Amino acid sequence: MRISRKKLRRIIREVMGEERPAAYDEELFQAIVDIVRDVVGSGGGLFDLEAEFRDEMFTGVSTHTEPIPMVTLYDDAGTHYAVLNKNNALDAEATVGPFAIGVLE
Repeated sequence: MRISRKKLRRIIREVMGEERPAAYDEELFQAIVDIVRDVVGSGGGLFDLEAEFRDEMFTGVSTHTEPIPMVTLYDDAGTHYAVLNKNNALDAEATVGPFAIGVLE
């Protein structure tokens, strides 16, 4: 039986009592997921997300191509969020189409 890294980490957190705290704004995170879902539904790609986030008045939006392509943004509390290809993500909070959405630690 094979166990993925994500599942193994979850098992270790449960055994050790180190469940990840919800240190981010759930409503803002859901807004990010909704925007990504809209862009994916309209056939847009990763680089279309930056313009859409800027139109929605998110702060600190930037697109990176090195070391991997991703869009990052942050909220007023300083929490950083990232949207990148799900093949490059290890432990994402959400997955929409080909993208993984997560909170950077």
